[in-house]
This record gives sequence, structure tokens and C-alpha cells, in this order.
Amino acid sequence: MPSGNGKDIQPLPKLVNGSPSSKSIKHLPEWEYYNESAYEIDYYIKEWEQYILASDIKKSLFLGMHPSATPKLNKNDSKKLTDGTHGLPGDYHCGWVIIPGEECTINLPVKGLNASGTFYISSLNLPRHRIYAPQQVQLLKDGVAYKTIDLKPEDSPEKGEMMKATVPADLNGTEQLSIKISCLKKPGTQMGIDEIAFIP
Repeated sequence: MPSGNGKDIQPLPKLVNGSPSSKSIKHLPEWEYYNESAYEIDYYIKEWEQYILASDIKKSLFLGMHPSATPKLNKNDSKKLTDGTHGLPGDYHCGWVIIPGEECTINLPVKGLNASGTFYISSLNLPRHRIYAPQQVQLLKDGVAYKTIDLKPEDSPEKGEMMKATVPADLNGTEQLSIKISCLKKPGTQMGIDEIAFIP
């Protein structure tokens, strides 16, 4: 394929079906000191295949929407919530929106969506870094309580744990969907939220 300077770029043969092969890259000197979050590269690749490659959230009708939130998020963080990909449970630095406090509300402009499907939200449970998964996710349609999802995250998982919550939802005639998220009230509590999706 051509590059910006007119030269051809040849793809590396180290990708198999869109996924890197750990056998093909582990021998490279660049990976000798790989130790992100204390995991081996095999573990990272396994997470990537499980949570990104195999995910169907690319079908989300929320893809590319610009949510607002309380407490307010910066523009880059709000984009992450509906970008069609996942933060990985083994790396809280990348992909996750870390929100200080034990409550937040995320608002999505869904006027004109007029569809039924499955609401989906993923969160990170990593108590050793004071990042707690929600205990409850409440959906409100135009300010009126609609559905509630109760979650039971582990108190102290050994590694980062991704929590997924889904519920059938009908957004026909809805102008704004609000997602009220609450977790344990502990000193220094943070929440890690990533993808919010709606699969028709």
C-alpha cells in the first residue's frame, strides 16, 4: 500500500486473522522487558482476542455518540465511552475512563434512534488501585426511571476484572438516555467505565 511519501509499505506477516501471534513476536528483542501490569505478552494477547477481536460492540447504535456526564468528563474521555472498543482488564491506564467518586450519571442523546435491543456497559473492578465496579446501573428515559441492573463484583479479585452488564431496552420515542452508576462508598473510590453500547 502507498504511504504519504509515495513509497510502498509492506504489512508485517506477524498478524494472523487480525490478531498478533505471540509465537511470532515474543522472540523480538523489543519484547524482552515487556511487563505491563506485571503480565506476560501472552496474557495481553489473550485479553485482546477475548475482549476486542471477538466483541460485537462494533454493531452498537451508540457508536460515535458524544455523551455528557456528571461529574463532567473531558472530551477525549467521553469519546472513549462509545468508540466501539474496550479497555482491557489487565491495563487500567489505557482505554478506561477513570471517574473519581462513587456516583456518576452519563447522558446520551438518542432522539431519532427508535430501536429496541440490548443495552450494554462494561466496567473495571480493580480494588487494589481503588477502582471499583458499579454495584448498580440505572437507566432513565427522559428523566424517568426505566430499568435497574444490580451487580455483585468480587471484593478483591487477584487481577483486574471486567464486569459486563446487559439488559433488554426499548428506546423508541426516547430523546435522552441517562445511565446512573453507583458503587461502594469508600475513601478514595474511583470507577473505571468503558464501553456503553446498544446492540439492535
